Amino acid sequence: MQIYDESANGSEVTVRPGERFEVRLKETPTTGFRWRLTSDGSPICDLVSDSFEAPHENIPGGPGRRIFIFQVEHGGRAMIELTSQRSWEKDASGGALFRLTITAP
Repeated sequence: MQIYDESANGSEVTVRPGERFEVRLKETPTTGFRWRLTSDGSPICDLVSDSFEAPHENIPGGPGRRIFIFQVEHGGRAMIELTSQRSWEKDASGGALFRLTITAP
């Protein structure tokens, strides 16, 4: 399974139909900033899971990783877009943006 992190932001990647891939992004939930899916890769991708991996150092409030797993269902091209923002703020300007273009042959 291919894994993409912050370094892949803005990239275009190729994933074959039937394969899964992960997007792993740093997240510190205690700050209120959480990664939210704003474009799910439709119509070629399906979101399989969205989970949080806590820090291994067992530090309360420490940073972990938000893990999104997608599966490519058929050929085409689509965009995955995620924003990091606080749920109570309407304007996402204080957060981060992650984009990944998926091409499936």
